[in-house]
Amino acid sequence: MTSNASNNILRSILEKEKLSETNFLDWHRNLSTVLKHEKKLNVLDEPLPKEAPPSGAPRAERDAY
Repeated sequence: MTSNASNNILRSILEKEKLSETNFLDWHRNLSTVLKHEKKLNVLDEPLPKEAPPSGAPRAERDAY
């Protein structure tokens, strides 16, 4: 199975099992599985990024963002 096919199968799990009032735990587990496979699980644990620097900010500050 190719990586692309594997990703499509995992993502289809999320498409099929939409979040509802009664399935949060199953939905969260499925989401975690997909994100872990895509090496993006950290997005659930990391704080939101700071606001983007203004367009007039120094280049170093914009690059760091």
